[in-house]
Amino acid sequence: MAEGPVTDEGSRQPEAPPTAAGDLVVAIVLLPLCAWIVREALGMPHRGDLGLMTSPGFTPILVSCAIALLSLVVLAKAVRGGALRALAPRLRELAHSAESRRAVVLFALMVGYAMLIGLVPFPIVTGAYLVATFVFLRSGSWVQIAVATAVGVVLTGFVIPYVFSMPLP
Repeated sequence: MAEGPVTDEGSRQPEAPPTAAGDLVVAIVLLPLCAWIVREALGMPHRGDLGLMTSPGFTPILVSCAIALLSLVVLAKAVRGGALRALAPRLRELAHSAESRRAVVLFALMVGYAMLIGLVPFPIVTGAYLVATFVFLRSGSWVQIAVATAVGVVLTGFVIPYVFSMPLP
């Protein structure tokens, strides 16, 4: 393990692992996101005799609870591993990274999509989200993007809700 800064006693502290700061940030972002997803999923319609278990929000609740639990484990390990010391240098490094800017744009697209569901008709907001994401990622030609978007919208907006009798948000 690399040696970190010198302490008051003259000994060197071990440097935090390179992933510790990233683990800390990811856990801190995921925990409130999981709580929000559970809150939103609980508001989805309940049909049938089994209540919540027949709601389209049942799976997001289970997945969010599992991710939140795992995030707590990652958070604890990151803090014990020295993530608080490594956070500032890592954030400076990430601020100048093209990959980080790309991740922020994709995250903003996802948040915008989630916020518009329910306000804008589902097929329209899903189509706009898919086109924006595919164009930003340069996922193919305009024809490929149009075909992939059309397939995605038809499947998620019409086929899956019809086959599974599941209402759209």
